[in-house]
Amino acid sequence: METVVEAQRRLCQQLLIDAKKKIGSDDKKEQEEGYFLLFRSYKGMPKSKPLIKYLSEPGIKTGMLKVEEEYMADNMRQMHIVTDELCTVIDEKQNSIELSDKGSTSSRRAPMTAASSSSPTSLRCWPSSLPRASRPRSTLLAGGAALRLRRQERARTHGQPAPQGLHSL
Repeated sequence: METVVEAQRRLCQQLLIDAKKKIGSDDKKEQEEGYFLLFRSYKGMPKSKPLIKYLSEPGIKTGMLKVEEEYMADNMRQMHIVTDELCTVIDEKQNSIELSDKGSTSSRRAPMTAASSSSPTSLRCWPSSLPRASRPRSTLLAGGAALRLRRQERARTHGQPAPQGLHSL
């Protein structure tokens, strides 16, 4: 699993570097492509310190949010365009990580760890290599977090609303 995380980190760093170059360009089309790369980097490593620092610059986050809005429209039908190149897709709002096809082929080369689920396309918790502060609260809970995540996944697959909070355990 560490190879997937390291590959993701390298990819997101390179995406951020390329995005900075393109956003700094005078050409409007280059800037739009730069914001797209920035959004892709954000979906891959949202807690990256260089990314957070760059997003705090004036106008950068608003440009990225416009791209996010464009790809989130219509029930995220076009989101695969953003996420196909990533090994993992981190969704902070839902406290989840999804392993993409690219990531699953990388993980087949390396042995799977206890951090991964039995499903090859979904992780139940955040990789231990991520700093504790960047993990969502649900993974820091003892015992109940895994059960809650399993219930939420089960509810999603059966078309029911996911249980909210710890009271549903």
